[in-house]
Amino acid sequence: EAKLHFLEEQIDGMEKEWLEYQQEPERKKVYISEEEREKCRKVVNAYAEELDDAEVMVVEAGRFGFVRLAYYKFPTGFGDAFTYTDSFELFCDLWEEWFEEQLLRLTKDMLVAELDYDYLFKCLPEERQKELMVKREYFAEKAELSLA
Repeated sequence: EAKLHFLEEQIDGMEKEWLEYQQEPERKKVYISEEEREKCRKVVNAYAEELDDAEVMVVEAGRFGFVRLAYYKFPTGFGDAFTYTDSFELFCDLWEEWFEEQLLRLTKDMLVAELDYDYLFKCLPEERQKELMVKREYFAEKAELSLA
């Protein structure tokens, strides 16, 4: 319920700004093309099941694109909100969220307070490193994106 309330407030604010822009013809702005909107939907769908555990939510915000909400704390809601109008940028950020979550899970029993994600990745067995990178390709294929 708190999540929905937060989202409603965010979208209401964006819609208010949009209405103000529409009233001034010289300032009308298209935030996301229909083509990018569809690509972003595919990215969100590719990661949909995987991000539930990471406490990350991505919602479509109409003509404003997509919003990634992160760091949920009850009762105040989400700590961060990031907007996207580019599917590749959204893909990369969701990949990073998912990847970091996996590294933290795999290394939870190690003493890693001061280590960065690159080092954690290198500490994993080569087979597990390959599995994680195969998952990146899986997400890209599911989102119909080329990583080249």
